[in-house]
Order: sequence, then C-alpha cells, then structure tokens
Amino acid sequence: MQTKTDKEKLNKHGEGDENKENISFFAKWNNYKLALTPPLRYSIEFVEFTFTLILLLIVIRQGIFERRYIPSESMLPNLQIQDQLIIEKVSQNLHKIGFAEDIQRGNIIVFYPPPAANRGIDLKKDIPNTFVRLTGLSSDIKIGPLTLFPFLPKAEDAYIKRVVGLPGDTIEVRAGDGVYINGNKLNEGYIMEKPLYTINNESDLFNSSINCGTPISTKMQGSNKAIVVPEDSYFCLGDNRNNSNDSHCWGFVKKNRVIGKAFSVIWRDLRLIPNFHSPYEF
Repeated sequence: MQTKTDKEKLNKHGEGDENKENISFFAKWNNYKLALTPPLRYSIEFVEFTFTLILLLIVIRQGIFERRYIPSESMLPNLQIQDQLIIEKVSQNLHKIGFAEDIQRGNIIVFYPPPAANRGIDLKKDIPNTFVRLTGLSSDIKIGPLTLFPFLPKAEDAYIKRVVGLPGDTIEVRAGDGVYINGNKLNEGYIMEKPLYTINNESDLFNSSINCGTPISTKMQGSNKAIVVPEDSYFCLGDNRNNSNDSHCWGFVKKNRVIGKAFSVIWRDLRLIPNFHSPYEF
C-alpha cells in the first residue's frame, strides 16, 4: 500500500516533478496575466484567442475541407451558378503518404488555374493573397451589408472542372460526337451538349488555345503528335463543354495545382440534383 509519505515523495521526485513543472508554467502565465491591468490582460487574451482561431482555420482549410462557390456556367447542368460546395482535402493528403487512391476519371476537382488561363498570373504564387489562401478569411465575407474583413484581399479565384484524362491517356475530341480516351469513346450522359470543337493532335490544341485567347506552348504549333496527358497532370473539361474555359483552351492541369475534390453541395435550389460521381463508361 502506498502511504501518504510515499505520495509526498513522489510529488518531490520523479514523475511528480514533471507534472509540477508543466502545471507551474501555465499557472505562472495565468498569474502573470491576472497581475496585469484589465486592458492589457484583455489584449493579451484577445491575441491568444485570435492566434488559436487562425491556427485552427489553417489546419481545417489545408488538411480537411474548405468552402467554394460556383461563379460561372461552365459546369452546367450539374452545378449551378452560386452553388456552394464542400471541397474535401483528406483523400489528397492521405494519397501523398500512400493511404488513399489518386484522383480518378470523372472526379470534379478545384484547382489553381494555369497562368495561361489567368492573364499570365499564377495565383498559387500570389504572395499578398497567402493569408487568404491559408485561412479562407477575405474581404468577400459579409453579414448583410457589413464586410467583416475589409482590410484583407478578395478571395482568390479557382477553377472547377471534371477530370477527363489521366496521366498517360491519349485524348481526342470530335465535334458533334464526344471525347475519346485511348481510342474509346466516353459515355457522358451528364454533359450540357456535345462539343462543337475538334482536337485530334497537338496542333489542334494549340489552335484551340489561340481561339480561346489563352495561347499555350508554341512547341505544339504545327505538330501532328497525339495529345498525351503528362505523368504529373490531368486533362479537365467543364460539363458545359461549349461554354467552359478548360483544358481545350489552356492545356493540362498539373497535380500540384489541385486544391481538392468536390464532395457535396451545401447550398443550392434543392430541386436541382448534382452529379458528382458519374462513372465513366466506354
């Protein structure tokens, strides 16, 4: 049986010392704050609260999920303008360490647009927008007419498209017909309408980018080579094929530009049912 004397010794030696040191640190910090005048104490506690909140926002936004909204008609009829979505990041983070599968054909992904699609500006390297990117806090957040953070930049623009081509795939688009992967036509019953453009080779892709006003590498100009998706990239198209600024305009999406996968609509007209997981069939 452990006597009172033994417990007192334990508090003076061994494990008791470690707990005492931990407790005394926080106790000393709290005592220090209590000794301050109220205005200064409240200021310190506000800084502590703000730091903790920002840290939690970063962990949630970068590691678990974030909210995005649809700004255009490029994903009609499945995603409507002003739909608000949850973009999950767990599977992407787990994939990096080998515990989840990679992005699959048919997934809807959100990504930073290539510079060619954004007037040469690379949003991923936009330093002034770093805080907004990490936390999700921006001058776009409002309660009624009140802007909560008017001193912050606006939220960055990101693109949302459906993955059509995976690394190593050969891509072909036939006007009035559809998309072919490695010579097999995709069954895409969910698209708005069939494409009005044809892309059979690299030269076609280059010319298509010129027509879109987003010219890509001149190395493709005049090339009859088949369009093969690079190992580190995807070929992505909007479901509204003829009204979408996508890979037929600016080429491939690099894997390191992917923000996450669309998981669920959290705000929209409930009469409209989105199609997130339509399996591709040849």
